Amino acid sequence: MLTDVLMLFITVSVWTALYEGRGIVNGQSLPQMVLYILAIQASRRMTRNSLPNLMHQKISTGSIANDFIRPISIMLSSIADQLGRNVFNFIFATVPVLIIGNIFFNPEPVTFWDVVLFIF
Repeated sequence: MLTDVLMLFITVSVWTALYEGRGIVNGQSLPQMVLYILAIQASRRMTRNSLPNLMHQKISTGSIANDFIRPISIMLSSIADQLGRNVFNFIFATVPVLIIGNIFFNPEPVTFWDVVLFIF
């Protein structure tokens, strides 16, 4: 989480320096850019995928043999594990960074349609 806060601070500092003396650049204000940075960090955290590394580790250590004798699909088990990791990381790492970012950098307020347009 500390690295995420540090990356947020560095990225916002760079954009603040780039916006110095300018109100709007290409139709985007600094608060809109800060909001975009926060949204990108949240989406990056939610879509992180470590399944290839996990499979490599299981194959290298031989622990994948235990997964093959279980009565559940190794693919479904791995996907559920990754989904649980992503939800945990979102709740305990991303949400605090979003709160810190909103407190210190005052991004533009978000509407429902902003979220819909960002996703699609």
